Amino acid sequence: MSRWFAPDSPLMRAMRIFADIIHLNLMIIITSLPLITVGASLSAAYATARGELNDLGGGLTVRYLREFRRNLARCSMLWLLLAVAGVALLALWRAVPVLPVHMLLSLCAALWTTVFLWTWPLQARFDNGVAGTLRTALLVGMAHLPRTVLMLGEVVVYVALLIMACRLLPQALFLLLVTGVGLLVFLHIGPTEHAFAPLVARTAPVSTQ
Repeated sequence: MSRWFAPDSPLMRAMRIFADIIHLNLMIIITSLPLITVGASLSAAYATARGELNDLGGGLTVRYLREFRRNLARCSMLWLLLAVAGVALLALWRAVPVLPVHMLLSLCAALWTTVFLWTWPLQARFDNGVAGTLRTALLVGMAHLPRTVLMLGEVVVYVALLIMACRLLPQALFLLLVTGVGLLVFLHIGPTEHAFAPLVARTAPVSTQ
C-alpha cells in the first residue's frame, strides 16, 4: 500500500498530472480573457505541458508566463488571421446556400481545422515566423493525418461529453470545466511530439526549459 503513495509511484504521478491539468486550464482561462491573447495562451500551454510531462522543472506558472510573453506578438497575429478566416468561412456558408459552394467550403474548413490544431504546438516548439508556421502546420497536419484525426477526435469527444453532462449528468460538468482545454493540450502532446521528431532532428527547438 505504501508504495502506491511513494513520490515516484504511478498513482502519485497521475495525481500530479491531474493537478497540472487543472492548473494549466486555469492559466489558459485567465490569460485568454482579452480574447486577442487566446493564441499566445494556447502556445504557452503546449510548451508548459511538454515541460511538465518531461519533468524539465522550473514550475508550471513560471514556464507558462515566460512562454506567454515570448510568443504574445506572433501568436496574437496567428490567432487574428485564423479567427478572421474562420469567421469568413462561416459567413460564406450562411450567405451562399449552394451545394457545390458548400462542398468547397467544407474542404476549406477541413484545411482550416488542420492548420488550427497544429499551429499552437508548432509555435511552442519552433521559430518559423507567421507564414512559415501556418504553412508548416498544414504540411505536418496532412503528413500526419491519423494524428490530426486523433487530435480532432479528442476535441469532439470532449465537446460531446460537455453537452451530455449539461443535459444528463450535471455532476460531471464541474470536472469537465476545470480540466477543459488543459486536458486537451496534455492529450495532444504525445501525437505532436511524435510528429515533430523529424523536425527536431533538423531544427533546434526554441526552448528546452
